[in-house]
Amino acid sequence: MNHSIIGDAGISLLLRTNLFLGTREMGKSILEYLETGGIFVPEFFDGGKLTGGKKARFDPHDLSLQLEGWLDHRYSLGIIARRQHPVKVSLVVSATDFLMFDYLSLSVASKWFINKQRVKSFLKVATDLYGIVQANSGYVQNWRHERHLGDVTDEKGNLVGYRAPKEAKLELHGLFWANFFGPEYVQMFGRARLLSAHWHSTEELPDGGLLLLISESPFEAVKSEYQLRKRELYSQLGEDAFTGRILPEFRTEGRKKRDARPLLETRGIRDDVFH
Repeated sequence: MNHSIIGDAGISLLLRTNLFLGTREMGKSILEYLETGGIFVPEFFDGGKLTGGKKARFDPHDLSLQLEGWLDHRYSLGIIARRQHPVKVSLVVSATDFLMFDYLSLSVASKWFINKQRVKSFLKVATDLYGIVQANSGYVQNWRHERHLGDVTDEKGNLVGYRAPKEAKLELHGLFWANFFGPEYVQMFGRARLLSAHWHSTEELPDGGLLLLISESPFEAVKSEYQLRKRELYSQLGEDAFTGRILPEFRTEGRKKRDARPLLETRGIRDDVFH
């Protein structure tokens, strides 16, 4: 019996940003970008209260319902959207006004990646979305063969739990096939140090960040030499950024500055994460 807590997410992107994503303008920017993306255009989305909790058909020609759902409830800002044909694709944007970071994830079933061009296509979408949400960090992961630091798996490799690092909750989740380091992480690690590490390839990003690939394809994660290179990279970069012992100085101009403090500390008034 399979007791995994998450199914196989194929090749997946996760972006983390302290730029608030729960606005109509941001929703419009993300969804309009995906309109031109072929399989990246969702078929259905979770309509929440607007559709009585049922999924609704995604209309790329009229985003009004999707955007209304995006802003529907302060505890569920963003969107959960999927398509089933010709391949499974999942998009989740999670935004809050009480946590420092918002998230965007996009995953595509492994069977879609039949050639190198499709890998490049997904990486192009990932890089464009990084720019749209002005991410602090992110990665593209081969879900079956790459795990977050702290993930607990069974003997078959299924994810069954998570053991959080002891030091902090803002740490990096690990190194993966493609790694987006925003300008604050480039400053924290040092550009020269990052560029001199044993990556397959490096790319300068317009915001001063870096895109760093471990290999040509995420499907090489099954190979022993890939895992060896990853261990070498951890050694070259050091463990402190992955345990929370060191953190970058995050951009805060027009962005969220921290998690809201507990109600007890503010005598019942929730802290404003923007100030």
